[in-house]
Amino acid sequence: MTGPAVAIRSALTSAQAEAVIRPVAGEWQPWAEKKLYYPYFWFQIRCTASTPLGRSSVRVSCLVDTRTRLGSTADPFELEPIVPETGELVKPRLTRTEALEIAHRYVAYVAGARRKALVVPELQTLNEDLVHKPFWIVKCSKPGEAAFRVLVDAVTGGFYVLGPTDVAQPA
Repeated sequence: MTGPAVAIRSALTSAQAEAVIRPVAGEWQPWAEKKLYYPYFWFQIRCTASTPLGRSSVRVSCLVDTRTRLGSTADPFELEPIVPETGELVKPRLTRTEALEIAHRYVAYVAGARRKALVVPELQTLNEDLVHKPFWIVKCSKPGEAAFRVLVDAVTGGFYVLGPTDVAQPA
């Protein structure tokens, strides 16, 4: 684990996050209101299993969402150190030990499903860290109408319209 906060390298500035929304916003004016860093535990795990052709090994990168407790495989990404402003860093609700257990279960399932393995693979954790994924909260406003917010993934540019209670709180 590293000391200072690290994040998956952001691909979008605030202006670019606004530009992602502009084509679908119509008359609504997008404004990047806030940046959030959402926490994940990241594990690199080696899976080794015996097969009829010998031992097979694969390396899997797994992110565990520290708030929903869901695991997922991850494509390669770059990390960068961050110095977040007050309120930008969402706090995890999961310990490293709990996240590692989730990652091992998930990776064993994925490895077994992909390789059609009949045995549970041996798992070895190669690397781990608490990483944060950057998101922009973009407020869309229009005179005489209630504003709404859109969550823009600062890595992929994907977005999700938020309901009134969907904005992640740092605590």
